[in-house]
Amino acid sequence: MRADVFVLAMCGTLAASLAPGCGTSPIQTPPGGTGGGGGAVGALGGSPGAGGVTLSIDAGTSQGGTTFVGGQGGTSTNTSQGGTTSLGGQGGTSINTSRGGTTSQGGQGGGGTGGNTGQVVTCTTKYQETQCSCTGSSCSCTPSTDFSHPGTCEFACGSPSQPCAVACPGGSCTTECAANTTCNVDCKGTGSVGGGCQTNCNTGATCNMDCSETGGCSIPCHSATCTILGCSGGCDLGCSGDNAACRVVACTGGGCLISACNAGNKCDIDTCEGGCLVKCDGANAVCNLGACTGGGCDITECGPGAKCTIGNCQVGCSINHCSTGSTCVLDTCTAGGCQIQCATGATCTIRNCPSGGCTIGCQTGATCTIDNCASNPDAPCNANADYSPIISGL
Repeated sequence: MRADVFVLAMCGTLAASLAPGCGTSPIQTPPGGTGGGGGAVGALGGSPGAGGVTLSIDAGTSQGGTTFVGGQGGTSTNTSQGGTTSLGGQGGTSINTSRGGTTSQGGQGGGGTGGNTGQVVTCTTKYQETQCSCTGSSCSCTPSTDFSHPGTCEFACGSPSQPCAVACPGGSCTTECAANTTCNVDCKGTGSVGGGCQTNCNTGATCNMDCSETGGCSIPCHSATCTILGCSGGCDLGCSGDNAACRVVACTGGGCLISACNAGNKCDIDTCEGGCLVKCDGANAVCNLGACTGGGCDITECGPGAKCTIGNCQVGCSINHCSTGSTCVLDTCTAGGCQIQCATGATCTIRNCPSGGCTIGCQTGATCTIDNCASNPDAPCNANADYSPIISGL
């Protein structure tokens, strides 16, 4: 029998007139509370377990109970001692003189103020068919089986002191990663299901996303550190603000892009199956497209004073416009057909073109060099071709 029901039952009997504390209206605390003030004979406040209810008799002086997980201390009209708060709980209070409770993680002491670190992660849904499930610092989104309302989940990570982890196997989830927090987003999915997640990464945050089985994920990254660990294709990083670092580790299906890399930022695509794009438009930005195994990768813009590099390209890679003061390097163009367009005051180099057919459009006043090129009369190299920058919509 619940403690509150037992005490009320006792006070309703004839023998109750002999019981200490009967005959006075009880004060009931919400579930999880602790004992408050004692009765006329100085009763000792109880210590209920989680979900219990404690009665407090409105007279005399007594000692408050101890609050369990999620509980709330009792109250009294005279002098009482605030409860001691455990995980997430709230200590007791008194109407007259109270002493603040001792607060643990996230709690609030009675008569005083406790700690508040912010909620680690929350989850809301767009449709009823979609369900959120959260435990501690982790949340997952169960997709709807109704294909007419596939549903999405919206996650929010808000604690700078504890990383959050969210999973969206059905895809199309949005995660808001607050300033200075750490967010780990799993949007892998399976087969044709999943992908298309977006993580908004705010100032000072660290955002990691895995979209390796599906693709189509994006991270608007503002003055933060953002990484797409894997993408089966079509992922987008926009690297804005100051001191941002954006990286796509592996774009296995190709077609990934870094749509902006603002002044002073660092932007990398480590490996790409083909057709990846990097817009390194910020002054003094540093951009690297490591390996383009299927060819056709471009750095569409290399801003003033920026450093732009394409590592190993299978075929047909380009740096479309190297601005004044920038440095552009294409390490190896295995099957040829690579080019750089180099403006006045820029320095542009193709280091190795073993099949020939590499060119640099070199404007007057630029420094243009092809270090090694195969002797192939059908596909000669030319480090002083006409300057004709390629204007890209990216």
